[in-house]
Amino acid sequence: MHEASRPSFAVTNLVLIKIFLATFLYLLLTWIILTLFSPDRGATLFYLTTGYALAIVLLGGRVFLLSVLIGSLTANLILGDPLFSSLIGACGSAGSAWLGSKLIGNINNFDKRLTRLKDTLHIFVYGGLIGCVISPLAGTSMLLIRGIIEANDIVPTMATWWLGDVLGVVLLTPAILLWADFIKTRRTLMSNSSIFEERLFELVSLFSLTFLISCIIFFDLGRLQLDAPKQLWLDLVAEPYWLFPLVIWSSLRFHQRMVSILIIMIGGIAIMGAYQGLGAFHAEDLSASLISYWGFMVILSITALLLNAFLAERREVEQQLHNSILALNQMANYDALTGLPNRSLLLDRLQQTLAYSRRHQSTFALLFIDLDGFKQVNDQFGHGVGDELLKAVSKRMRKELREIDTLSRIGGDEFVVLMQNINKQELEFVAQRLLKSVAMPILIDQLSIQISASIGARLNNPDTQHDHQSLLNQVDQAMYRAKAAGKNNYIID
Repeated sequence: MHEASRPSFAVTNLVLIKIFLATFLYLLLTWIILTLFSPDRGATLFYLTTGYALAIVLLGGRVFLLSVLIGSLTANLILGDPLFSSLIGACGSAGSAWLGSKLIGNINNFDKRLTRLKDTLHIFVYGGLIGCVISPLAGTSMLLIRGIIEANDIVPTMATWWLGDVLGVVLLTPAILLWADFIKTRRTLMSNSSIFEERLFELVSLFSLTFLISCIIFFDLGRLQLDAPKQLWLDLVAEPYWLFPLVIWSSLRFHQRMVSILIIMIGGIAIMGAYQGLGAFHAEDLSASLISYWGFMVILSITALLLNAFLAERREVEQQLHNSILALNQMANYDALTGLPNRSLLLDRLQQTLAYSRRHQSTFALLFIDLDGFKQVNDQFGHGVGDELLKAVSKRMRKELREIDTLSRIGGDEFVVLMQNINKQELEFVAQRLLKSVAMPILIDQLSIQISASIGARLNNPDTQHDHQSLLNQVDQAMYRAKAAGKNNYIID
């Protein structure tokens, strides 16, 4: 009993460790965001913490609402908020994460890998637009209780808070979900690392160029050095929508994971520039500036994620189509039981071999193999045992042949071998090896079964004018002569 309780104890410890780490990261992210973008403890349009909260609850379950609650409460207390208002804010943060995860969790077949357009839209609509309504209500109430805002500031503060939460979900939730999936499947992905290595220079170039252009647009890089007029610079150079081609480039060439990091980098540079009075989003009215920033970032993020999801969906459809074509080709050209080429593929290869033989004056051999006593095995032990016998015999015969040789099953217990560039002595040796391999006992379901084979073969001269069907008929007749001569024998014409 004591031993049996150890696994559950270990699992409990692991969950507690995860909750602790999630709480610490929530606390750290909250402290960074509030310190940088809300020093007056008001609402901010760049509140990534909400996106983090939704992501960890979607990934780990509602037990991680505890991380959100404790992390938010602790962060508010560290930053000097009273206990009661801190508790209100923490409940609001946990409430938004709960509502968003519940709405998304009620969706059938929601895929956390975000490989479909609808999954990305569900994050934006249910996790962002609808799920983020609770935290602004609680947060604005907290600010009102503390006297940080007046009654007439409730609506704009609530709107700013809500917009910031929505942007946090749009920017950070998809990124965390995508990178969590990468960590989970990293072994599979690392085995295909050559693709990443081939595009490493392109990836570095993309991020470097994006960083440079973002600094030009949002930090007035170049304008201050050139002493250019601000309005002229904004009208001619610092146009935020220059970033759209870079985002489209990243969507076309890289996975959503890289796109999400690119978007967060752009968003961070843009908001820092706005708060410092620089760049395209700086205005005398900071509220108007931040609203413009919010609209731009939401459009940029949704465009990138939807485009990437659309491309991922298309790639998945193409892969399914490719797999279907391969499956149809397998069904059309290969035997379902043994996996060997069937009659159709054999005839195609035989026609090609005939043409090659006449063109290059080379010889080839054709062997027709029929199993002796196979019908009796089926009658005595059943078709299941007979099928296993056919598969075992196929593997044995395949081992006696070269890689370039074709072993095909053309029906029942009949096989045909096509061999190029072979002489009569080598053909006799192969026929003997095939007979010996078939005649060895085979253990199936604790039954020791022993059969033999009869082989009819022909070494084809390039000067002869036989077609593929007449060649098959000849080796078929040779096989029947070998069977009539006593079985477990071969005849070469």
